[in-house]
Amino acid sequence: MTRLILTADSSSAGCVVSAGLADLVIAIELRMVWGPPRSDAELAAFWEARTTQGPDSHWLYSLPRQRRQNFGFKDLGLIEACERCETVELWMETEPNAQLVLVWLLDYLGPRAKTFGHHFATRGCLSR
Repeated sequence: MTRLILTADSSSAGCVVSAGLADLVIAIELRMVWGPPRSDAELAAFWEARTTQGPDSHWLYSLPRQRRQNFGFKDLGLIEACERCETVELWMETEPNAQLVLVWLLDYLGPRAKTFGHHFATRGCLSR
């Protein structure tokens, strides 16, 4: 089964895969620090299965199409993707945007993590 890591930094994502620490690493590249906050509807749509969301409005945006297809994640919502993985880990930097993404992910996934039936963990900081 697939070992999935979610991070907020695409540079870290490539390094983690190259080091063999995960089968798949997805960078959640959503800027949350600047500008007006997103509406609850926008935030919910970001995690749901892909339908009409724009290119920067879905959690799988940063993952190339071929990788999405190889792992069977083509248009899945985050919960459905996590259910297909053996482990799900959140690895985040300490910079403000990454911490906001982490809080947002924990808020979204936390209540649902027990239903995954497998390992779910967080890592507070990636070293550079």
